[in-house]
Amino acid sequence: MSSSNTCPACQSSFRKLCGQKNNLNIYICSNCKSLYTPIGEVTHLFAYDEYYTEDNELTDSYVPEFINEVMADIIAVFAPYRRNNRLLDVGAGSGNLLAVATQAGWQAEGVEVSPHSVDFLKKNNFKIFHGDLHSASFPNDNFDVVTCSEVIEHVPEPLALATEMHRILRPGGLLWATTPHGAGISRLLLGTEWTNVAPPEHLCLFSTKGMENLLKKAGFNQITIEVRGFNPFEIFHNLRNWLIPGKKERLTGGERVEKGYQLNAALTSSPLRKTVKNSLNEALNITKMGDSMKIWAVK
Repeated sequence: MSSSNTCPACQSSFRKLCGQKNNLNIYICSNCKSLYTPIGEVTHLFAYDEYYTEDNELTDSYVPEFINEVMADIIAVFAPYRRNNRLLDVGAGSGNLLAVATQAGWQAEGVEVSPHSVDFLKKNNFKIFHGDLHSASFPNDNFDVVTCSEVIEHVPEPLALATEMHRILRPGGLLWATTPHGAGISRLLLGTEWTNVAPPEHLCLFSTKGMENLLKKAGFNQITIEVRGFNPFEIFHNLRNWLIPGKKERLTGGERVEKGYQLNAALTSSPLRKTVKNSLNEALNITKMGDSMKIWAVK
């Protein structure tokens, strides 16, 4: 367990204050450049399993069709790791990934802390554990694939989570994860105004160096990290606030997600647009400027 004042990604105690948001300090790690709020400042303010309410739950009616297509492509990548046919989704949410994995023939199950999501998943006949991953007490070497999408930035002890995911994967099994990139173009341009800088909901926004360090400490050896995507709408929104005196409308996380869905739908509506999107993403990955981190780590 790391100290409440050290970087959650690399455990360095060297840091610089880069701002405040929601009355909480936000630091940048001098070693790995990850962004974080010290756990000691937030534990009395925030309970993750109480954060999600029925008002911000996602159900199938809110998710564009192209998301299911993207998930089908992701599930297809897992095929070479299929040995025991067991897949676990940590932070199953509304069950979209579980649904696509099940359709592809996987024995898929999930772990979820939100009671509303758990009720929704059980009503839709998914195998789901209500609680955190440690409480589920899965056997060693149990899964071919563990997925963890947009979860690790929320947890107070990300190294403990990564270590537990490593334990329950079989040797040669795959961890696939996503998380906001704490050193991408939006964070660099917008600073703490970026909606993903959101303590106490988001406790750590990892750099690629910080994430690689975390995964190696958890026991993973074969690690691939890509950073792709950005939301120009949010950048333009903040630029407008800066240019127009007195205009300080703050974009919400929900609005950012909605605009991101709209942009992705537009960029995947034709082969030419898909080519443009792929080229932009490749440039963002090469320059390490993408806002979304994609992780493949083999045990």
